[in-house]
Amino acid sequence: MTALTVTFIIKQALILGPLGIIKGVKATGYPFLKEDLERNGGIYSEEPVVIGDRMITSKGPGTTIEFALAIVRKAKGPETEKALREGMVIPECE
Repeated sequence: MTALTVTFIIKQALILGPLGIIKGVKATGYPFLKEDLERNGGIYSEEPVVIGDRMITSKGPGTTIEFALAIVRKAKGPETEKALREGMVIPECE
């Protein structure tokens, strides 16, 4: 993970939208934030977690484990993520 990677869970559209940071960026969040995200040029995704080049976003509290594992994957690689999943008995998401 580079120093430029940022992570957000839930309400990134309210913070990043007016700053122009999500323009052209695929992201996720609560469904009621879809219009705000798109109004500010973001590309809304229904996925529980979206990993981009410089941003990782999560849809809500129910996706926090996948969100944490996405951060691990970006920072330490898929092998470390896989080892954590196996150790914690967390199945792969489809």
